[in-house]
Amino acid sequence: MSSANAEPGAVRHPFVPLSQRPISALRARAVELRQMAQSATTALTRTSLLTLAERFDDLAERRLHDMAPADDADTPVCDYLQPAQPV
Repeated sequence: MSSANAEPGAVRHPFVPLSQRPISALRARAVELRQMAQSATTALTRTSLLTLAERFDDLAERRLHDMAPADDADTPVCDYLQPAQPV
């Protein structure tokens, strides 16, 4: 959509490719899509929104796995996200 076709007063956000969005933003978008699905008026819309939410969560999960060190393949990804516990 060009700026000439934009709604008056519409807020424009710069486009950020999914590959450059942080994991937290991907997860937040998945939550937002699920909330939208709850108020969808048709089954097709609801299913489509839930499918998109699942894809955003899958992408976030793949990013987490990509961040995990290769030599610690047996360590669950969630262990990398926990704050270090004092010994």
